[in-house]
Amino acid sequence: MSIIKELFETIEKYISELDKKVSTVSVDVLVNDFFNLNAVLHILQVSIQALIDMSMRLLSIMGRNAKSYSDVPKNLEELKILSSEEAIMLKKIIGFRNVIVHSYTKVKIDIVKKILTEKLYLDIVKLAYKVFKASTDKGIDC
Repeated sequence: MSIIKELFETIEKYISELDKKVSTVSVDVLVNDFFNLNAVLHILQVSIQALIDMSMRLLSIMGRNAKSYSDVPKNLEELKILSSEEAIMLKKIIGFRNVIVHSYTKVKIDIVKKILTEKLYLDIVKLAYKVFKASTDKGIDC
């Protein structure tokens, strides 16, 4: 199985499980319970990291060298894999991942609540699909 496909399927699985939980448990319960909050943050972190990794792999195979994670959205937009709006969205998603990883004591619960309430986490799957589709359309890492 290709690495890009494997990462895409991981994202689908993790986000699907998060979506099931959000549909059955109130957002307040998820964010106000230490264990639940950290489970949510871990799912988001792993899903975002998988999105970054699959994007970096595609860019590398296509000969684009993203020196840092912040270069990924711009490169995907330049290659017409993402629209400018999607590139902005990915930049924000990567920024949120950076907060989870590097400033974990400063994660704002209100932002997590918004992500869960508005189901913004589904954007991770949408962007991952665009990257996966681009790889299959171009016959890359199949």
